[in-house]
Amino acid sequence: MTGSRGAEPEPGIWMAGFTTGEIDPGRDGRRPYVGLRMAGLQAPVPRERLQADRRTDRLEVLRVAHGSNPSYLTPEEKAAVEEMIGGWPDPIGGADAWCRPVG
Repeated sequence: MTGSRGAEPEPGIWMAGFTTGEIDPGRDGRRPYVGLRMAGLQAPVPRERLQADRRTDRLEVLRVAHGSNPSYLTPEEKAAVEEMIGGWPDPIGGADAWCRPVG
């Protein structure tokens, strides 16, 4: 999603997926982890398209570009993104990627 205008690759939504289980508190209890299963999209959704659509122009990641990771979608925003990407993918194969919040 993030990046300068004209950056390569183009900023936008490139993947969608699901968490794969409960939050693991991590070794020290301060850096939790959650498993993710992600699938690349056949056609990424450019950031400009998200900004131009009234249903997605207030996405957290657009309003607070240097905010937390992961960011969230409201149910209405998720429905709009799901429509834009042609349905939420059912990720198949590949290893879980582990995501750790930064900060």
